[in-house]
Amino acid sequence: MKKYNCIIWDWNGTLFDDLEVCINVMNRVLTNRNMPLLNIERYKDIFGFPVKNYYNELGFDFEKEPFERISTEFISEYQKESLSAKLNEDCLSTLEHIRNEGVTQVILSASQIENLEEQVSYFGIKDYFDRLLGLSHCHATSKVDMGKSWLEESGFDKREVLLIGDTLHDYETACEIGCDCLLLSSGHQSKERISSLGVQVIESLMEVKNYL
Repeated sequence: MKKYNCIIWDWNGTLFDDLEVCINVMNRVLTNRNMPLLNIERYKDIFGFPVKNYYNELGFDFEKEPFERISTEFISEYQKESLSAKLNEDCLSTLEHIRNEGVTQVILSASQIENLEEQVSYFGIKDYFDRLLGLSHCHATSKVDMGKSWLEESGFDKREVLLIGDTLHDYETACEIGCDCLLLSSGHQSKERISSLGVQVIESLMEVKNYL
């Protein structure tokens, strides 16, 4: 492998293929309010962090209904349905390859930590990771501070860390941490959006091994 001794993985859209679940659940939330529905193209064009901005793009009026109430409704339905989703193709073989190389792996997610732990445990892959890092709430704000704090505690030099994700926020997080970044185009944001950042973009997890 290259110089990396630690891989920080994003979860949703990177290792976990929950794109369809996210769209289906949000469309139910929108239907309950007689609002226009999402398709995959629009979703990938407007989804982002903090997700409050994404909800605003969808047309929610927070003066009429608080963001926290809508977000809690979405997450409650999402978490139940998420276990019907699947890991991304080549997830297991990629995690196994990296572990065999002696490289530390952690997950850094904007998910609520209890939800993240439930999903990772359900798919039987928790042993691949030294740490699961998630938020204390379900409102998907930012994971920058959490990533910074973990890196300081870990003892890793930022130059030996690679963050692999699928969104602009993953790139922002990597920049704030000071580590390298690799982005996957099959996740929650369009290839056009993430390709504008100037970092390497891959089509599938199979390419991670070659990159390393």
